[in-house]
Amino acid sequence: MEATPAADTAPGVLTRRAFLRILAGTSLTLAGLGLASTATAAPRSAPAAQSGTVKILSAGGQLDECFRQTIWTPYAQESGLSIVDIGGSEPAKIKAAFEANNVEWDICEAWTEVIAAGIPAGWFVEVPWDQLSNGGDLFPELRGTTFARYGVPIFLFSSVLGYNTNTYQSPDAAPKSWADFWDTDKFPGPRALYAFPEHQLEIALLADGVPPDQLYPLDVDRAFKSLDRIKPHIKTFYETGAQQVQLLSSGEVVMSSVWNGRMFAAKRDGQPVDFTFNQGILAVDHYAVLKGGPNTPDAWKVMNAMIDPKKQAALAGCIGYGPTNSKAFDGMDPALAAQLPSSPQNKPLQAIQDLASWSQMAQAITERYNAWKLG
Repeated sequence: MEATPAADTAPGVLTRRAFLRILAGTSLTLAGLGLASTATAAPRSAPAAQSGTVKILSAGGQLDECFRQTIWTPYAQESGLSIVDIGGSEPAKIKAAFEANNVEWDICEAWTEVIAAGIPAGWFVEVPWDQLSNGGDLFPELRGTTFARYGVPIFLFSSVLGYNTNTYQSPDAAPKSWADFWDTDKFPGPRALYAFPEHQLEIALLADGVPPDQLYPLDVDRAFKSLDRIKPHIKTFYETGAQQVQLLSSGEVVMSSVWNGRMFAAKRDGQPVDFTFNQGILAVDHYAVLKGGPNTPDAWKVMNAMIDPKKQAALAGCIGYGPTNSKAFDGMDPALAAQLPSSPQNKPLQAIQDLASWSQMAQAITERYNAWKLG
């Protein structure tokens, strides 16, 4: 699993190539995520804690490097704690640790597969929001979800419309909406879409005129009818972030659905690509405290530091993902804020993905999307 603008998959993206299969295999539904029906894991005997050490089962890659630079190392210096990150947060690894009664980490990156598996399994300590001094400044819509009962929203990222700037040499000439993406008369040329259905049905509905605040529950039949109209112009169904950048920067396609972090890095590297946040699909990445971890009290201190507004602003400048703390934008360089999905000017342009709605229809959507690509 890779989680970085330079990685092949975007952090928190539903599938990470497999999310929909995971949902299908676990029969995860709203009931499975429901607060009343959530199972509770039996108490675990924690491994002996190293004094003042917090271990994080993290994402790995450039995302961890940015966390170390902007949050973990500075907070360790401030607090005297030792923060150790170990890349590779995966459901199977966490499940094995619980089955062996040997949970060696305090915090895990609870990207969608992890948190979707872990809530019904009872892996996580409920978030003590009243003890997190920075929690009150998180965007309210992120605090009101089932996921946020067990995980702290740390950053936001988006699926957006990206394009080649050699083809569209000024913002005025570039596509500005999914309706433009679908308008092959006004904007001719080959396109690309993601090989997996997450976010692709939403953009198809937006192209067909569905208002962003009325996307969920998804009208699947309408989405596929919309996809039928653009399919003759889809040259490639990409599977990785690297493909997104290569396809666009080479001019092999003129536009594509893309991940904002990938475009943030590509633009910084001087590649001929750009994107618009208009009608983007926002997704959130959580971190969670594991039951039975060796140092739960200090884990919550680290979690509170991870939603500190100044530290979140620094993380955003390194990785291009959006802060979840609204105060992170106070005093931020406007040029940086303009590139972030959760900034005051960009967040209202987008729709936040409804994970509960997806979970109910994941298997059927995946099967239908795969058949549609081949048909």
